[in-house]
Amino acid sequence: AGKINDAKIFKVIFNKIVERLVAIEVPCKDIVLVIDRGCNSTDNIELVLSKMHIVGAAKANQVRDMHEIPMNRYEFLYKIRKHDVFGYRTKKELFGTEFTVVISYNEGSYKKQSATYETKKIKIIEILSSIKQSVERKGRGRKKSMKNALIDSSKAIPDEYVTVFLFEDDGGVFKYSVDPKAEKALYRTFGKNVIITDMHDWSSEKIVKMYTAKDFIEKDFNWLKNVMLIPIKPIFHRKDCRIKVHI
Repeated sequence: AGKINDAKIFKVIFNKIVERLVAIEVPCKDIVLVIDRGCNSTDNIELVLSKMHIVGAAKANQVRDMHEIPMNRYEFLYKIRKHDVFGYRTKKELFGTEFTVVISYNEGSYKKQSATYETKKIKIIEILSSIKQSVERKGRGRKKSMKNALIDSSKAIPDEYVTVFLFEDDGGVFKYSVDPKAEKALYRTFGKNVIITDMHDWSSEKIVKMYTAKDFIEKDFNWLKNVMLIPIKPIFHRKDCRIKVHI
């Protein structure tokens, strides 16, 4: 169901996968499961490790200290297209388990994420500025209430940027700003993946490549959503029965 997030549905799906593997006599203990960071939780990680091995990634707010490690401590791992991939390897306890951790850095990803952020930054500031003007409206026209201004501001800022863009009701005056310290910290996460695994004997290169290989699954989903392959969009219906008829 679309209303259930990844972390909650993960247990149900994982248990079904394990049941299927047992039914066809595939030994789970030899399998390495690669999961997206959206599935992260202590319960989910422990569940996987009770059946098989894991390669995953930690969210930036789960390993803030690791993004402070200077780049001169990274080593070259491999080259992908025209970009070098570097990595820093250590061990760290996360989700109640000691993992081998490899922080990978790709300059190509850094440039892409930086450009995306700068584009979104312009849009966010435009929205916040518009909200401020609406709150301070003079003369004819309806002023935006402070309550609605705060709600709309919250909606305008993506979760990954909430520490960077600040807004408040300062004694009846709507104020917003960009936190330069938080922005620098955000930039330090660009181009990086903090990859975790219990496969301690694997090389850093293999660990990073194993995690990034999940991109094949993402490409499969994009292929399946192709409008030429399954031409059902746009759907203008709201009720399930009517959506089924449309399909």
